[in-house]
This record gives sequence, C-alpha cells and structure tokens, in this order.
Amino acid sequence: MTIINTLEEWHKNAVLISSPLLIKPIIARSKIDFIHKTMKNCFGEKFFNLKTGTDILLDKSLWINQLLANKDHIGSIGALIQISELIEYADKIDSSVNQEIKRISKNYRNLRSFFMNYLSLIF
Repeated sequence: MTIINTLEEWHKNAVLISSPLLIKPIIARSKIDFIHKTMKNCFGEKFFNLKTGTDILLDKSLWINQLLANKDHIGSIGALIQISELIEYADKIDSSVNQEIKRISKNYRNLRSFFMNYLSLIF
C-alpha cells in the first residue's frame, strides 16, 4: 500500500490551475497558497496522509479529503477557502479554538459538526 498526502497532491494540481501564465487562471494563486498554508498549519501534514488501495466507509472518511479530491471543482476550492478563513478567523479571536480543532480532528464526524456549529454561531 502506498501512502499519499491528499493536501500535497491537491496543491500540486492547484498550482497548475492558478498559474499566472494561464490566459485565465481558474483561481488566484494567493488563495491556493492560503488554503495550503492554513490547512497544513492547523492539522499538520500527517493528517492528510491516506493509504491507497484500502476501502474506507463513507461515514469514516475525512470529508476534507473529499474536497481535496475534487481538484478542479471550483465549488470544492470555494469550500476549502471558507474552511481556511474560518480557521484563521477562529485563531485571531481565540487561539484555543484551533487547539479544539486539533483535539477533535481525529473524529471526522465531530470535526464536521464543529465547523457547522461554529459557522452557525458566526453567521
């Protein structure tokens, strides 16, 4: 079994689709760099390691990996931007929020619920 890092694989593709050499980049490179930096700093690199060739139940899979797997889908990139902005915003308000994110990140359902609840409090 091979281990891939979904964040790094996504980033390789995102660098290509955000190239300033393209006539019309799909997204700004600054946003790609922001997502990559924020996710890596918040969750750590190992968080995104995924073993290939193993079956994972959908409810046991990391939903962020599902967003990262849709490399060219602008909606998935938009969701990753919102998650990254939320992480950055939470860190500016209270750094203990990011500690809570790290603590619950091992349980994917709790992590998703946390983000949904936090979004509902803000908006």
